[in-house]
Amino acid sequence: MPYPSADDSDGRLTWFTPPEIGDSEESAHFVDDIRDWQDAEARLSGELHVAALRIGHLDMLMGLSPGQWNRAAALQTISRLSALLDHPASTTEIGLWQDMFVAATDERARSLAWSAWATNRISLKTSRHAAVDPSRPETVLAFLDRHQLQAGEGNALQELLGQARAVPLLERIRNWSVLMEHAALLSPVARGAFALHAWRSCGLARRHPAGLFEALVVVSGLPANSGRLRDGLPFLPLSPNAVVDGTVHRRLEAFARDVGQSALDIRRHLEDAIAWRKRAMELVTPKRARLEDVIQVFLEHDPVSVTLVTKRSGLSRINASRHLRRLEEAGLVRMPGHPSRTRLYTIAHSSHA
Repeated sequence: MPYPSADDSDGRLTWFTPPEIGDSEESAHFVDDIRDWQDAEARLSGELHVAALRIGHLDMLMGLSPGQWNRAAALQTISRLSALLDHPASTTEIGLWQDMFVAATDERARSLAWSAWATNRISLKTSRHAAVDPSRPETVLAFLDRHQLQAGEGNALQELLGQARAVPLLERIRNWSVLMEHAALLSPVARGAFALHAWRSCGLARRHPAGLFEALVVVSGLPANSGRLRDGLPFLPLSPNAVVDGTVHRRLEAFARDVGQSALDIRRHLEDAIAWRKRAMELVTPKRARLEDVIQVFLEHDPVSVTLVTKRSGLSRINASRHLRRLEEAGLVRMPGHPSRTRLYTIAHSSHA
C-alpha cells in the first residue's frame, strides 16, 4: 500500500505500491514535489484562468435556478466519462436505466449501473453538501460504497478492486488524504488535478477502466475550497481527456484544458435547454397550464415516457399523452434512436447555424 514519505514536511511527496499488490508498472515509485505543482500552476496561469472563467460562467448559469440543471449537467459529464467503461452509455441510456431500469446484458448492465451511480453522486443539490471531504477518509469511503445494488449485482468496490484488494481500501484512502493536505496550497483546478494523480499513485484507480472512471467521479465530487470557484455547480466537469501521464506541467495542462472545455460544452448544452424551454413555454395557455409540468419533466428527466410524465407530474395517462403529442407536433420533442419497448420522447433542439 502507498506510504507518504518522511520528507513530506518539506513538500516532497513519495508514494509507492508494494510488489505483492500490483505488477511492475504499478509498483514503480512516483515522486512529486509540491513545489513542482506550484511552479506548473504559475507557468499555466493563462490556461487555469480560462478554465476558472468557464467554470464561473457555468456556475453562474446554474446558480440562477439552483438544482434545476444538476441532473442534466451530470448526465452530460457521466456520459463522456463512460467512455472509460466496457460499454459507453449515452445520456438517454443512463436516464432510462435510472428511471425505468430497461433490460440489458450483464456486462452492459454493469456499465449502466456505474454510470447511474456516478450521476447520482455528482448531481447533489448544492456544492455545500458535497459528499467527498479529503480530510475525512470515511466520507470518501461512503461516497464510493453508497451504491444501491440491484439483484445479482456484486459489491461495486469488490468488483473494482477484487475481494482481497478491498480490504486495505480505507488505509489507501487515508494515505491519499494525507497527500491532499499539501494540495491546500493550490488553486481549485490545480487541486483537482493533484487529487486525481495522487489517487492513481496511491493504487486506488488500478488499471481497470472502471477504476479510472471512479477516480474522475471522486475528483468531480470534491467540494470547492471555502466556496471559491463554484456555488451553483455541484461538481467539477471532466472528461477522459483530463488524464495524461508525464511531467507535472503536462498533467496539469491537460487537466486544466479539459475542465475548461467540459465546462464550456455543458454551458452550451444548458443554454440550448433554456432556449428550448422558452420555445416550449409559448405553447402554454390557460387551458394548457399543465403543459408546463410536462416541460419541466423533460428538463429534469429527458428522455421521458408517458408513464414517467404521469409519475412526475400527477397527470392522467390520457392528458400526459395529449401534451406529449402536442410537443411532438410542434417539433419540440422526438423519438430517440435507442431501441426500447416503451415509447420514449426526448428534447429536439433546434439546429445550430
